[in-house]
Amino acid sequence: MTTSVLEGRGVGFLKQGRVKKLMEDENYRNFVVSRLNTALEKKLTDENQHLEDVVRVLEDVMRVLEDMMCVLEDVVIVLEDMIRTWYW
Repeated sequence: MTTSVLEGRGVGFLKQGRVKKLMEDENYRNFVVSRLNTALEKKLTDENQHLEDVVRVLEDVMRVLEDMMCVLEDVVIVLEDMIRTWYW
């Protein structure tokens, strides 16, 4: 999934739900972030060299990060409910 995102192919519509389900696990979130982060460390050596499909890749990375944020928002809501129930 991360290689297809970094190549500009993105995550398919049918796989979007599966990706959200995987992002619920912290280990998968850490794995995806580390894979995306190592790919961003590539440096261009030639001034004439340019990045192809940068916009497409950035949009795909943003979609994956949005999926992570949705899962984390759900976790925050659950924690907030727990705090209200137990400590309010």
